[in-house]
Amino acid sequence: RNWDSLMNNDIIIHNVSQSEYDNYFKYYFDMRTDYNSIYRTLRENKTLNRLIPNNCPIRLVKQDFIESFISAYISQNNNINRIKDIINTVSMAYGNPIKYFDKTFYSFPSLDVLHTATEQQLQTLGLGYRAKGLKLAIDRLVDYEKIYGDLGEFVSTMEYSDLYYWL
Repeated sequence: RNWDSLMNNDIIIHNVSQSEYDNYFKYYFDMRTDYNSIYRTLRENKTLNRLIPNNCPIRLVKQDFIESFISAYISQNNNINRIKDIINTVSMAYGNPIKYFDKTFYSFPSLDVLHTATEQQLQTLGLGYRAKGLKLAIDRLVDYEKIYGDLGEFVSTMEYSDLYYWL
């Protein structure tokens, strides 16, 4: 396969097809949003204008709902390095390997795969006392997925107060 590079502003994504870029990366990195327009609008407000540095590159990542939810759960009373380590450990134990040149990375595991983990297995991955609650949350999310289908789609349509109660 040829070495493909797709470039958007300062972001270069290697070894992907145009279709992969359009259908995944463009959405994931929120490249459809015109942030310059948002900056211009925010800069019209004197207070906000002072808070926004020049050439402020902001990109929001549209992370998968399950990955976001579980990462937030893991982050309770943890520091960034510990959160990162636990997420990497969980990914290595239950995610799929992704080869990139001479390195191997791991995807974040799917809800179905995480559902197979026991509380004790989660504990050994560094979750400690959070393992019990996380296992219960995973079980509940699996049940909800059976009822509502894609949870990311489902929660994106909810009002904040309903979502807060639902979670």
